[in-house]
Amino acid sequence: MTETGNHETALAWGKFNYPDSPEAHHQAFASLVVFAVEKPTRRYKVIDTMRTYVGINKILAIAQPGCLSFDEAVTLLKTDCYGPITREHADVYKQCRFKGDCSEDISDAKLILQQRQGISPCETSVDREAN
Repeated sequence: MTETGNHETALAWGKFNYPDSPEAHHQAFASLVVFAVEKPTRRYKVIDTMRTYVGINKILAIAQPGCLSFDEAVTLLKTDCYGPITREHADVYKQCRFKGDCSEDISDAKLILQQRQGISPCETSVDREAN
């Protein structure tokens, strides 16, 4: 991927504001910002993670790709890219498994899905050991 000024600026913004976040979160955020602010925009340039799919859905719910300002994109996307995994992220994980997802995000999504089914993580591990 050729990095644009928006990509580099978003990457720098993310690393400054969330220095302890995994690189996967920074890359997801930067690729989504580019998708939100640049024309022409290409979906294939956005990395595939559960975080980016939630972000794409938010962008498409309020605007056309490429129609947001940089600041609007940052405000819209920062929580989905840097915040905790939510039910929305977990629903995406349930449908798709992406190589770009970091292991902590996968664990959090699995935990949410287990809780929704009424299965505690302890019961799940006991069941696996028993079989």
